[in-house]
Amino acid sequence: MALTVTVPSPHRVTWWENIINTCGNMFLFVASRNNLSDWLAATKPDNSGEALAIERTPHVAQPANELMLNFDHERPLGDDMSHHSNKIGLSGPFWEFQAVD
Repeated sequence: MALTVTVPSPHRVTWWENIINTCGNMFLFVASRNNLSDWLAATKPDNSGEALAIERTPHVAQPANELMLNFDHERPLGDDMSHHSNKIGLSGPFWEFQAVD
């Protein structure tokens, strides 16, 4: 099963501060959990993130992407993203988004 590793770079509270860097470093695609374990052992990242089946990844960012091309688009609030994560079965501290000023 192909996996996607979500690697926050930097911590998710500051994702919006440099969205280009965040999007450019958000996903690492690996072929299996063994490949993931090997990559984590070799790179020793500060935060290993979370592993998702590749089929689930489009659903994670749906609220942020859904209206993105509208001129008056605003980012969803942290609470909205946290609620969405819980709604699609992602729970725990990693999926709790915090408000950004």
